[in-house]
Amino acid sequence: MSGKVILDRTDRAILSILQDDCTTTIAVISERVSLSPTPCYRRVDRLKKRGIIKGYTATLDERQLGYLYVSFLKVSSNKNASKKDKIYFENLLKTHSNVVSVYKVASRFDYLLKARFSDMEECRGLLALIGESSFVSDTECTIVTEQLKNDEKLFL
Repeated sequence: MSGKVILDRTDRAILSILQDDCTTTIAVISERVSLSPTPCYRRVDRLKKRGIIKGYTATLDERQLGYLYVSFLKVSSNKNASKKDKIYFENLLKTHSNVVSVYKVASRFDYLLKARFSDMEECRGLLALIGESSFVSDTECTIVTEQLKNDEKLFL
């Protein structure tokens, strides 16, 4: 779906509630948005079918689970590399367990990655793996020293 989707006040309220706590029941949502449960359920279902609600997830505490380090990796591609090398490299990034997100960007670098690690050895291992690729011409790694904000919510 391209372009901005037009949502009414009730849809926005429902989405806001679900962003705060995706386990909120239809009964609670319907009460908070002043709808009966059946029309509220239909609205949530419609938002899912339109792809506005892509899924539900729990926010986990990374540090308590042993992920003590977060890094941002910038990667430049070798302009002479084959399409096969590019596909292999992108699949490596998409499937690597430490890589959380991958973006193609318009800058001196071609890719921006966010990765989590339990120790610096894991970070060095990923850097070595990326550096071995014939698709890669340059990398830069930035280790996060403090997180000031981490809020993925969209303000509606």
